[in-house]
Amino acid sequence: MKNALLILFTIALFSSCEKKYEVALTQTKPDPDKEFLKTVKPDEKSEYFISGEFDGHEIYCASTFVDRYPDNSTVLNALFINNLIKLDNIHLVRFNKLQDIRIAIYFDQADILNRAIPYTLPHQNQVLCERVEVQLLNLKKAGSAIQNSQNDNFSFHSSSYKGITLVVTSFKDYIMEGTFKGNIRTNTGSSIIVENGKFRIKLKIVDQSKPVYN
Repeated sequence: MKNALLILFTIALFSSCEKKYEVALTQTKPDPDKEFLKTVKPDEKSEYFISGEFDGHEIYCASTFVDRYPDNSTVLNALFINNLIKLDNIHLVRFNKLQDIRIAIYFDQADILNRAIPYTLPHQNQVLCERVEVQLLNLKKAGSAIQNSQNDNFSFHSSSYKGITLVVTSFKDYIMEGTFKGNIRTNTGSSIIVENGKFRIKLKIVDQSKPVYN
């Protein structure tokens, strides 16, 4: 009887340890959709940039490729306004030199030209649609699925509605500087913790309410 109880106890203990081992394997198994973080090569330090630690991996993007795409000198760092339709969007975008990573910060209804600094998102008195979104794109996988579809596993993003905290710490001579942190995720369930996010970019004002003549 004692031997039988000992055998049952040993089996139960082994089964319990096996389950714990399986759980441990599940928890530590690398996420293939985040493996690219290990091989990202940061750009050299620059006057204007977006950077951060993404799951502990430093990413520093300062490239715009304006030599190949002249419009990038505007669209990658623009404040789009149109008072007629209350348009107020800021686009801050940078790539790394290898062009396999893109970091973007998009503001809606920031009213940055009239805003008291520091400006923190989220805050208690936000107007309708006032928000900021942070994106990290693994461009090596871009095109493997439709962006923002349920199968998109290369676009990590989140907003001040869902866990991103961003502070504009300075805005002088149209140069925006600030910090950000939080959690960004894909539509397929992968997530990245963002810490020590920083940006410094000079804005160009694009007033779309004014007529454009060729």
